[in-house]
Amino acid sequence: MSESSGAHGSSEIEALVRGALGGSRAAQRVLIEDVLAPVVQSRVARVLVRRRSSKGDLRTEMMDLCQQVFVHVFSGNLLARWEPETGPLGAFVGAIAENHVRSILRSRVRSPFTEIATEQEALELALPRGESCHETVLVSREALRRLEAELDDEEREGFFAFFVDERSIEEMCVVTGKSREAVYKQRQRLRERVRRILDDEAESSRPRPRAAPRTREEGL
Repeated sequence: MSESSGAHGSSEIEALVRGALGGSRAAQRVLIEDVLAPVVQSRVARVLVRRRSSKGDLRTEMMDLCQQVFVHVFSGNLLARWEPETGPLGAFVGAIAENHVRSILRSRVRSPFTEIATEQEALELALPRGESCHETVLVSREALRRLEAELDDEEREGFFAFFVDERSIEEMCVVTGKSREAVYKQRQRLRERVRRILDDEAESSRPRPRAAPRTREEGL
């Protein structure tokens, strides 16, 4: 699906965004119905199909989540972060929609770390190439529990975004409103923290060498 502005020209879209940011309900309605709804629905449906395990009505859940996305976007004035020269408005809001829906779905489970089907791949992504080791593979599930316990809320979101969902720096700039340099440094700091936790977990899980048995002469 195209994430362009459809029948609306770029200048018209920018005017609608300014109106929406100024509190115009009419501008918000046009943006939602004519520009953003198809893109947001597509992005939300994509996340649901990949992550959803219940047997309920997919369309009903999708529409409910879309509504939550629009509340998130407009109540938080997130449109103010959009810069037309960086790409279409639909792509900008679509990235925010995916991230927000993932956060909502993760909040529904007691421990989102236990929902990772490919936890070892996530751990390998968190480590620089060539630094994954046999010990890390053996303790991957315990390491995830350790990560869950030691990372704060912002770090957990970063872990899922960068290393589970494999979000790019550019996408996270859109979602967070931070500069590319700030997001890059955030990812590097998180990678170092994850690596230290994994190293500590591997060290604590490594079998300790047994003491050599005492000989008869040593016992005398």
